[in-house]
Amino acid sequence: MDFDEVVAIGSRLSQLPDRTAYRRAAREQLLRLVPADDALWIQAADQFGSGCVAIRGDRFAIDRQLSGDLTRYWTRHVTPRWQTAHVHERTPFRVSDIIAPRRWREQETYHELKYAMPEHQLNIAPPPPARFRCWMLARRASDFTDAEVELAIGLAPVLATLGLMYDRLEPWQEVAQSGNNQADLTARELGVLGALADGLPARAIGRRLGISMRTVDKHLEHIYRKLGCRDRLIAVAIARQLGLLPVIPPPAGTQFPV
Repeated sequence: MDFDEVVAIGSRLSQLPDRTAYRRAAREQLLRLVPADDALWIQAADQFGSGCVAIRGDRFAIDRQLSGDLTRYWTRHVTPRWQTAHVHERTPFRVSDIIAPRRWREQETYHELKYAMPEHQLNIAPPPPARFRCWMLARRASDFTDAEVELAIGLAPVLATLGLMYDRLEPWQEVAQSGNNQADLTARELGVLGALADGLPARAIGRRLGISMRTVDKHLEHIYRKLGCRDRLIAVAIARQLGLLPVIPPPAGTQFPV
């Protein structure tokens, strides 16, 4: 998978309407690229596994049994223990990278959780401050290959960025669904926003609109303030939610669960 494909995947995932749709579509993409029995989303409130939530399965719904079991075994499970101890080392890793397979199979946590998290696991965790959350690919037949780990490494920054974006976008859903346009952008600001959505840097936006970089920066400052955000990715996503920009449909043939 090359850089262009990573960008294309990120672009498609960024068009989804909310966090739930994003996570379901991200699961589908992960399983397409790295075959596994399941792709789980796991998060907890702190290093002790408080409030742990595990989402898995074809319905991609909360598994209450696994959530409770993970909360119980969180501090004894090798993966969250390793992640807590190596908070700045957020490269995707296999369980076999941190514990010998034989020792892993002897662990109580392995036996208690293998009904949902079988022997071979590949973890993709976002960087701080999102410390206690991760994607976990799990399969029984064979361990994940080095090539599959490389794929995960390529996707990790995209998943981390989009995960943060959708977390921050969630409060905007009610505004978007009500159709109440709170942004009140001027025509010039909408022009800058459109150029921003096309991926243009400030200098190129100025050339397109015939204005100085200083003026572009001032418009961007107003746009960010009115949309309640601080960066271009979030601004464009919020604008699409509010109907200020068109939602770009995925390429023909692309299917995302709803």
